[in-house]
Amino acid sequence: MGFAVTEKAVAALVVLLLVVSLFVYSNPVHGEKVVAEVNGEEITREELSKRAGIDNLFVTLQGAPLFARFLMETDEGQATLDSYKEYVLEKLIEEKLIVQKADEVGIEATESEIETRLRNIIQETENVTSKEELIDRLEQDRRDIADLQQEISTRIVREKLRARVLAKVEVSPEEVKQYYEKNKETFRDADGEIQPLPEVKEVIRERIRSTKEEKAWKNWLAKVKEEASIDRNMKS
Repeated sequence: MGFAVTEKAVAALVVLLLVVSLFVYSNPVHGEKVVAEVNGEEITREELSKRAGIDNLFVTLQGAPLFARFLMETDEGQATLDSYKEYVLEKLIEEKLIVQKADEVGIEATESEIETRLRNIIQETENVTSKEELIDRLEQDRRDIADLQQEISTRIVREKLRARVLAKVEVSPEEVKQYYEKNKETFRDADGEIQPLPEVKEVIRERIRSTKEEKAWKNWLAKVKEEASIDRNMKS
């Protein structure tokens, strides 16, 4: 069973890499072509290509010519490519909106916060022990430290804004009790006995909170997108 899962994971990765590579061939970057505007802020094809992982995910198609022809020469293949590009673009649009909203309420990432995250990345990255080595690694992937710092800054801003948006999410004792009554059969100890509510209430509380927070965030983001001026220009 473990082998089967690994095989599927590898296959999925190969497909992703092939799709990304074909994205390059079917959409070469020429100048600063604009693929979308979010409240007047442009997203260029170069930015979209970089987010899609174009530069550091180039792979040869020689090992899968049939799949390559499927993607490039069939309607189904083109639909796959279009879906991938649209997915990446939507993520970029959401990111722009989040950063814009954060800026409106004065949320930002400080240099200290960014440097702390950089140090953590260095500690967690194999064969990287210094900022200089990290820069070398980034250059191998056709990126630079400024790209990474911007990604970190955006991530920090998103985390702060999300925390503010979700600050009022609460879980009442009644919600915990109702959840327990509906799902008590799933709370059994090692002996198969149903655990009493006091023993599992915090677990239940976190489950409910997580679900409510995810829903609240999605609703907030949907509302922001609905109110925004978004002009998509992928096919031009």
